[in-house]
Amino acid sequence: MSMSMSKRKASPAQEAEVVRLAAEGLPVRKIAAAVFGDARLRGRVERILKGNEGEQPQPTEPEPLAIEGLSTLEVFTLLFERRLAAIAAAGGKVSMNELRNLLDVQRRLEAWETVERMNQLTRRVPENPLELG
Repeated sequence: MSMSMSKRKASPAQEAEVVRLAAEGLPVRKIAAAVFGDARLRGRVERILKGNEGEQPQPTEPEPLAIEGLSTLEVFTLLFERRLAAIAAAGGKVSMNELRNLLDVQRRLEAWETVERMNQLTRRVPENPLELG
């Protein structure tokens, strides 16, 4: 039997108390001291909290995107904004790798928008042909 399969060290009541105190925003060491009597048992608290992450209710599925009539740039911008909203709704929990990727996407979208604006400006036909010269 591996170490991860060993007998549980906390009762269901203790686990519930850990989750409740964490929801109130108490630091892990204070939770360990309050529930288990010793701040050095913070690892036990961290494992309980990590185990409960998967048990939280998942957010409902977002409604489908209405992309008819939108340009490709507008669709990508909408998807990017939706992802940022999902991260904010989840409490801002995001890995550094995903954060770096999101920043890269943001930069690319901004560059794309700039190119589109410049294309519109250079392709615009003046109302008065004398403005060209």
